[in-house]
Amino acid sequence: MQCCLFQEDEFEWGNPSALSVMRDLKPKSLEYELALSAHRWRRTLTEDATGAFMGMRAIVCISREREEPFKRLILAGGGHLVDFRYD
Repeated sequence: MQCCLFQEDEFEWGNPSALSVMRDLKPKSLEYELALSAHRWRRTLTEDATGAFMGMRAIVCISREREEPFKRLILAGGGHLVDFRYD
């Protein structure tokens, strides 16, 4: 069995060179523009080696059962959490 790797650019959502993946989207529609912006954002973050939330401070105001994933996402993206307790 031979192993082969796919050229991932051909399958990345929003990549202009992968328009076949987005064939169901109408050009200039909101969904189409969001897909293109997702690709641009990923490229910018990759080139700058920064996080999505770098330099941001956030307060997570949701139920305690749901807050942990959001906190981890913000911290992983380089953001800072502001301690805010509302009881």
